Amino acid sequence: DDRTRFAIARALGSDLKEREEFVRQIEERFRAFGKVMGPANRVQARIPIGAEGIRNPGGTAPGITCTLHGAKLFAVPGVPREMKEMFAANIKPDAVEHAGGSIMKMRRIHLFGIGESTVGSLIEEFMKEGANPEVGTTVNHGTITVRLLASGKDQAETDRLINETESEIVKRLGHHVFGYDNDSLANSVISLLKEKKQKVSLAESCTGGMIAEMIVGISGASDVLSEGIVCYSNEAKIKRLGVGRNIIEEHGAVSEEVVRAMAEGERNASGSDFSVAVTGVAGPTGGSEEKPVGTAWIAVSGPYGTVAHKNKFLSDRQGNRMRAANMALAMLRAAVAGHPMPWVEKR
Repeated sequence: DDRTRFAIARALGSDLKEREEFVRQIEERFRAFGKVMGPANRVQARIPIGAEGIRNPGGTAPGITCTLHGAKLFAVPGVPREMKEMFAANIKPDAVEHAGGSIMKMRRIHLFGIGESTVGSLIEEFMKEGANPEVGTTVNHGTITVRLLASGKDQAETDRLINETESEIVKRLGHHVFGYDNDSLANSVISLLKEKKQKVSLAESCTGGMIAEMIVGISGASDVLSEGIVCYSNEAKIKRLGVGRNIIEEHGAVSEEVVRAMAEGERNASGSDFSVAVTGVAGPTGGSEEKPVGTAWIAVSGPYGTVAHKNKFLSDRQGNRMRAANMALAMLRAAVAGHPMPWVEKR
């Protein structure tokens, strides 16, 4: 309901004024989608007198900036996507200029296949109170993020502090590191497959296409993804992937034997370099004493054979599926890179 611009005008003791340049930008945005701007959208072009508009490259409403009681104020629409674009292009340079001589910088290092407590013990000396950079860890669906936050008198000093600490931390964490800042497991897998000119195919049961969605959400997925099949029922596993009915009857759909057959059947059918298969009990129902909710078998089949791993996740249905998808991507990444998988039992 666009209250912010009115609040800023009151704080400045001024009125709103329609700015023609922003009217034109909003109209152009609508024309790009084959639509006509409605009268209600004109309010977005009204900027408080004494403030400036911030161009919005990803939406219609401009942002607003002004100086209020000596402080620089920024109001930005479209959280989070439009806000992020506007911050990077228009706000960050201005904020840095007005930072009073103190420059801060954050670096995030992402890992998988290692526990948070193990990470903490390996980098403990960097996590002391008062250290610069400040170093801390967070965990999200099995992905560990080490966050470095440095401050210095200028950009050069801040960069040096970040780079020196990052280098030492990465040395200790080794191949568990899969990316930095905005990187994801899917992004790192795509980059690695592109580099090696290889393709992957997917056979998903309990994840229901989640792995495919993660990969397709990254630009360049078409270069590396051959196909993805959601083979949810036993009949689909038999008909689409060639899994033997006798294997399912003897071992059950959630088993090492079945997930290996799924991965190998998908790889043979697609002709891809690697295939990933997942079968499990996402919950909250369907578990048993032998295979409780959260059990998931994941297999990766490639030029050097097939590796399978049994997982026990302790989350809700969505969390179990997300963790299984992340583990599958991590196993795929390790297989393509030729890294060891210390969390996978050797068979």
